[in-house]
Amino acid sequence: QLWNHARSGREVAFGFVFSKEFQGKNLSDAAYVEYLYKAFFDRASDAAGKADWLNRMHTQGYTREEVFNGFVGSTEFDRLCKKYGIVRG
Repeated sequence: QLWNHARSGREVAFGFVFSKEFQGKNLSDAAYVEYLYKAFFDRASDAAGKADWLNRMHTQGYTREEVFNGFVGSTEFDRLCKKYGIVRG
């Protein structure tokens, strides 16, 4: 469904990240943010970026879904989707 554009990259990613199996990993906020960097940007986090996301979670009340939306709504994720011919969504 991803390759034939029946589902967007965001939809497929949401299914994985918010699945019971993934949630069962009980990742710390730091590990969760690091996972998103690897999954959506195909790279490790940079210190400033990771600190910014963690600050948003810990002081501004961002939920994991809001952080997820920030990653999938980014220009960097859009470029990665285009690279692989995937509709970002």
